[in-house]
Amino acid sequence: KVYHIDKKTGNMITLKDLFKDGADYIAPISQNIKEQMKIQMEQDESKAYWLDDEVDEWNFKEISEDVDFYINESGKLVIIFDEYEVAPGYMGVVSFEIPTEVVQPIVKEGYLLE
Repeated sequence: KVYHIDKKTGNMITLKDLFKDGADYIAPISQNIKEQMKIQMEQDESKAYWLDDEVDEWNFKEISEDVDFYINESGKLVIIFDEYEVAPGYMGVVSFEIPTEVVQPIVKEGYLLE
């Protein structure tokens, strides 16, 4: 589990807190993750994600509001999934760096770098 603390206020920050009030951040982030999953599977046959599985309830549809995340040293949002959450266990914990342009229009000022 990853926890984020706002150094100015001392309050915990959730993913939702990074975005403007009422902004739909789940759809663009989820869509980008699906695109990254597809590209990774095309480029490396050892990678497998649950996207078009026969068992539909296993398929990744969208991130949850409480998904683990962090902001890396480059100022990019990184979404983290636990083992078995979006892929078979041999893939371990997987993460996806979200390009700034995907979320820039809806992010609150001061949270992500370009």
